[in-house]
Amino acid sequence: MPPRAATHLPSLAILAISVAAIPSAPAQTCAPMVLDSIGEPVLHVNDIDVRNGLAYVSEDSNGLVILDISDPLSIAVVGMYPTARPPGAIACDGDVAYIYHRAWLDPDIGGFRPSTVSVIDVQDPAHPTLLTTLEDPDSFRPIAIRDGRLMAYGGGGLQFLNISNPLSPSVIGSLELENYGPMALSGDWAYTSTYTGMLTIDISDPADPRLVDDDGPFYFPDSIAISNKVAYALSDLQAAPGTILYALSLSDPSNPQLIDPFGTGLGVVDACGVARDDRLYLVEPHGGVEILRVTDPTDPSRVGTIISPRDGDNLPYTPTGLFYQDMLVVATRGRGVYLANVLSCQCRADVSTTESNPGDPGFGEPDGAINGADLSYLVEQWLFGRPVADLTTSDTNPADPLFGLPDGLVNGADLSYFVEVWLAGCG
Repeated sequence: MPPRAATHLPSLAILAISVAAIPSAPAQTCAPMVLDSIGEPVLHVNDIDVRNGLAYVSEDSNGLVILDISDPLSIAVVGMYPTARPPGAIACDGDVAYIYHRAWLDPDIGGFRPSTVSVIDVQDPAHPTLLTTLEDPDSFRPIAIRDGRLMAYGGGGLQFLNISNPLSPSVIGSLELENYGPMALSGDWAYTSTYTGMLTIDISDPADPRLVDDDGPFYFPDSIAISNKVAYALSDLQAAPGTILYALSLSDPSNPQLIDPFGTGLGVVDACGVARDDRLYLVEPHGGVEILRVTDPTDPSRVGTIISPRDGDNLPYTPTGLFYQDMLVVATRGRGVYLANVLSCQCRADVSTTESNPGDPGFGEPDGAINGADLSYLVEQWLFGRPVADLTTSDTNPADPLFGLPDGLVNGADLSYFVEVWLAGCG
């Protein structure tokens, strides 16, 4: 979009000065809204990956199910492929989906069938087709697709695979690990955990992933979430009842340091953590979400709750939560999948470092302070029609489910929305 006419500059400068003189309003209210949900055919979801408005779901009874979530108010089933065995972990690059099937006891042979990986062509999401099935010792458990390479657990540790030929993925780099748990990625670093402690892995070179630190402070967390250079580990393996939250500083990503040595009891069990900005979303097995403010990681406080939109069994499986664009995607076994607008729970007014200029370190990055620098930065981005200024759907109000979700347009609704949240500050 071309920049707006320069004649707007004086009036907007006056606006910025005028607004800056107004006292801050009370803190924002956290009011998350469920946009839509779906049960069958994804009722018993095991894992989910999202690409380009499509959700790729591995489901016990139906195998691979592809959902269109581009309209968050109307989730639609696009296509399905019934795998021969119940699927587990999934990773998809938009063209091919890789689905893991664990080894299983077959009474017909009186022994175990090997683990396998289904490689499925999803270029036509309405008609997914099986390309091949990989069996031990070539099978692997997908983690994520990164820069065109598949990260997976297999071969006794972490692997990077060349998937340019999906019929025959080849290992280009590996790291031996005795045990491994949930993994979180941040830039060129991966964090997981074993019986010995947290592992810090340098993955900047896929051909040579390197273990940098194997003496982290906790063991086998249910999940690890990362935001603002802080890792949040959720662990149920302590003496205290329920999940304990541990916060670690990643200021030096090669050497995580425990911020809170005793952790914080959360009163939840088997939760999955998802972090964004200074908010931590705890997805529970029953589908509900507890929303914590972690501006001070040593003193988290609850600011909101989402109640699962669907009834169902409370099954003892760790759920899945992830962000797609600005929506929280929640997948829980026994209750299916739903989308939620949680932007009212996030601090959207902190958009730039104080007293910074274009090119300065931190320009356009939050710094924990709400002041005139944030307003000046956003107004500048708005003047030039840049995507960062697309903050809300046009002509909506706070009661509408899509309020606060971008719509691809940069107009007066976005500027008005930002001024409102800037005045309110961050609770």
